[in-house]
Amino acid sequence: MNELRLAKSDAKPDGDTPALRLFGLLEVIATKDHPFNLQALVEETGLPKPTLHRMLQQLEAAGMVQRNGDGRHYGTGLRLRRLAENLLLNNTSHGARHMVLRKLVEEVGESCNLTAFSSGEVLYLDRVETAAPLRFYLHPGSRVPAHCSATGKLFLAQLPPAQRQRLLAHAELERYTANTLTDHVELEAEIERVKRDGYAMDDEEFLPGLLCIGVLVPAVDGGKSNLGLALQAPVMRVTHEKALQMLPALQRAARRWRPSKPRAVPPGAARTRTSRGGRRRLPACPAVRAEKDRDKQGKQEEHDVTQMEFGKPDRMVPVRSLFGIDSGLMVPAFSERDDHVPEIDPAYRFQPEVTLAILSGFMRDRRVMVQGLHGTGKSTHIEQVAARLSWPCVRVNLDGHISRLDLVGKDAIVIRDGQQITEFQEGIVPWALQRPVALIFDEYDAGR
Repeated sequence: MNELRLAKSDAKPDGDTPALRLFGLLEVIATKDHPFNLQALVEETGLPKPTLHRMLQQLEAAGMVQRNGDGRHYGTGLRLRRLAENLLLNNTSHGARHMVLRKLVEEVGESCNLTAFSSGEVLYLDRVETAAPLRFYLHPGSRVPAHCSATGKLFLAQLPPAQRQRLLAHAELERYTANTLTDHVELEAEIERVKRDGYAMDDEEFLPGLLCIGVLVPAVDGGKSNLGLALQAPVMRVTHEKALQMLPALQRAARRWRPSKPRAVPPGAARTRTSRGGRRRLPACPAVRAEKDRDKQGKQEEHDVTQMEFGKPDRMVPVRSLFGIDSGLMVPAFSERDDHVPEIDPAYRFQPEVTLAILSGFMRDRRVMVQGLHGTGKSTHIEQVAARLSWPCVRVNLDGHISRLDLVGKDAIVIRDGQQITEFQEGIVPWALQRPVALIFDEYDAGR
């Protein structure tokens, strides 16, 4: 079998608009398999250092990238990873890939699935079950550990040794069955075999009685692939030798599923309109106009919502089980999440002393000041605590373009019943005081 090949992307932050240039920078960042700093991006892209610094600040504020603990290096943010996962799960070519899986299941008679590598785990994108009565059910969106799954070993085998060691060093090789590889040396030897053979097997390593064989879906450019195709079956029905007999069918299906190269846009096909000032702007879009109309209506609805009463925490949760901290504290939490609750980062690790201090603020409805070096994740720490409590949270950057009027409120001219009147519009602080909302004031020294 051919060994897995690696390739570098030649993505550059090009574009005619600031948004396209930010998107181009995200394409460059997506090729990184290790933390990067500002100077490295300057040397790679050729863009001025102040320009790249401003672009990184914008992406960091949007949650697309995040700084490491040293404050100098960056990595992909939770929002960017979620975007990638949603694109994989809701791919517009879902019908085509599902048909490939269905035909493969008809050929081999066993359940098959399509997977991707996400945050060090194997993410199930699609799956077709066998008609046989005895089967194991794993629905799309399920996650399984990489070290004890067939396609997970394939994804690990693509990583450079240094990156793979960094990933596995921070992940506990949990034992699920007697066959699970929990020794790093044994796992590395298995990965070398996978690289040599071009396929991988899960021999009852994740679930007892379940055997799996997998291959990678070839990438368009022949480089690293983030799609895996696997076959799963009970060992009482499919032996190791029978699984190898099904391997050619699996490889043929992977080649059929190989994504096609995007078609180049012919010159002049995408046109823009020019305003009187000579600046280029995007063509008019009905969806954009509809969005503006919804924004106008939303301002009225937002005023009405501020008059509503909001509920209080409706349950108490133990700190020990929720945060892994040796404490008997019970903290208030919500049963339901709303749009202001941050996304949970399952890989986040909590510092016990700081976490208990933050939790005391939630318990006693008091202010908590977290001090530390710039870029060390103080605000993120608070957000992740709030996320696990399903507690609404609003982050305010006092170093940005925000005034005292934005915080307290101001008089504004509005239209009510066809009449122009002046009324007071609440700022961020009064709005939050009427709700169970955790306010995070970032860059507090600047605001003070």
